[in-house]
Amino acid sequence: MKISHKNRKIGYTYGSTSGKFMFRNKKIILFESLLEKSFLQVLEFNDMVLDVIEQPFTIDTITIKGNKGSYTPDFLIYFKEPEFKTINPIKPMVVEVKPSRKLIENRIELKIKFKSAIKFCNEQEFRFKIFNENRIKSTEVDNIIFLNRYKDYIPNENEVEIIKNHLLSIGHTTIEYLLTHLYVTDYQRGNALSHIWYLMYSKILTTDLKIPLNNKTVIWLNIEEDNLGVEI
Repeated sequence: MKISHKNRKIGYTYGSTSGKFMFRNKKIILFESLLEKSFLQVLEFNDMVLDVIEQPFTIDTITIKGNKGSYTPDFLIYFKEPEFKTINPIKPMVVEVKPSRKLIENRIELKIKFKSAIKFCNEQEFRFKIFNENRIKSTEVDNIIFLNRYKDYIPNENEVEIIKNHLLSIGHTTIEYLLTHLYVTDYQRGNALSHIWYLMYSKILTTDLKIPLNNKTVIWLNIEEDNLGVEI
């Protein structure tokens, strides 16, 4: 095994699907496709994810012709220790993110690389997972990607307290009812809606993310703050 020195070189090009993702406002992670970006957004939202390292190492393998080759996985994911000691720690996960089309087109070459990756991960007590669009795309992921737009939103603390106190008193309600009950003008409701999306991204408010988000969405105050995001 060799330690990867981040072989990715992402530059700006018009219409490019590659770019830079600011992970929890702490580090920049490069992505090479929109599928990878979606995956990073899901990881960021998942509270059990401790850290994500792009192209963490290079694994020695062989080519189809039997020559020496190498394989560099996309990400290495570390998870937080479980709250209860009776629960086994979650093993770090080595991940390849690739669309189904490319998995099929390059299946022979990739099969050899993935076999080497599985062997290496077993030796290191890692897990190896492949994520294509079928494993990443879902209503829940679409909701997380939408809420991600509000992660840098700067809320008005008075507005936050109004929304929180109202939900604390009534338990749960639809977004539509909350906006109608608390606000008069369209401007006030639009401003409050932005606060609601921000509070949902921050997990101060919660809902069933497996259902599409809209004004009929039922929300409640996440008192226990136990929403762990999408299972991976």
